[in-house]
Amino acid sequence: MRVRSRGIAGIRQHRLRVRIGQRHGVAAARRVSNPGCYPTGAIALLRPLVEAGLMPADLPVTVNAVSGYSGGGKALIARFEDDGDIAFRAYGLALGHKHVPEMMAYSGLTVKPVFMPIVGNFYKGLAVSVPLHLSQLKPGSNGAALVRAFEEHYRGERFIRVMPLSDPAITEPSFFDVQGAN
Repeated sequence: MRVRSRGIAGIRQHRLRVRIGQRHGVAAARRVSNPGCYPTGAIALLRPLVEAGLMPADLPVTVNAVSGYSGGGKALIARFEDDGDIAFRAYGLALGHKHVPEMMAYSGLTVKPVFMPIVGNFYKGLAVSVPLHLSQLKPGSNGAALVRAFEEHYRGERFIRVMPLSDPAITEPSFFDVQGAN
């Protein structure tokens, strides 16, 4: 996929949602594209913080991600299903992964992130994390400010729930079940 600055159907940026006034444009478009799963996860975490001014666009970040093996094609699927001893497999270690341009184009980043993709021994699902140090964010930033930025950005979204920092559910074993969520 080639990343273009304007996108298709007049969409100028990706936000996991179609902005008001653009739903019709997408519905009427002959072709619509969206970023891959890894960039979508990274964009979902980074863009709200950049837009809110909490994270500088030129902050060097690391995107850690683990996904199931189903997206890796027939050969990778066969490898994981035939060899039950593979726990995970890191790849893209040359720092030139095909999804990095998408992450930059739609997250608001101006510096190429370090991207560490890992395939886990489960069929489907995805977990993405971007560790941030508060000292590198807008002065006075704290966890509550980050949560507020996510809550504001994703207000009204059907498939996104922003969890409170102190929610006891995040310590339950099933919380990180990447196969059991939408």
